[in-house]
Amino acid sequence: MQTADTNKRVAKLNAILERLRRGQNVQNRHLRKLLGEEGYARFLDDWREQQELREDLKNKPSEILEYEKRLKESKSKRFSHSVSAAAYPHQSCQPFLPAK
Repeated sequence: MQTADTNKRVAKLNAILERLRRGQNVQNRHLRKLLGEEGYARFLDDWREQQELREDLKNKPSEILEYEKRLKESKSKRFSHSVSAAAYPHQSCQPFLPAK
């Protein structure tokens, strides 16, 4: 059975979580107070790990960069073809209807 203090803490944590989901800032002192020293230290470790992962994802291997370049060129060519076909509708494929 949860105590009143635990319920209050959970409610505050949920309020902070909702603020974060809305993209609002939350002060570190509030996080430290609600999470406790151990929880806050874990939070900081997780945050640093996320920063490192994001930095690693920015530095893509050359093979991936080449693939993205070719994919972009391919999409550009297909879009260009679609635009030219729309500009000249008389040349588009019309279904053949037999004469009556």
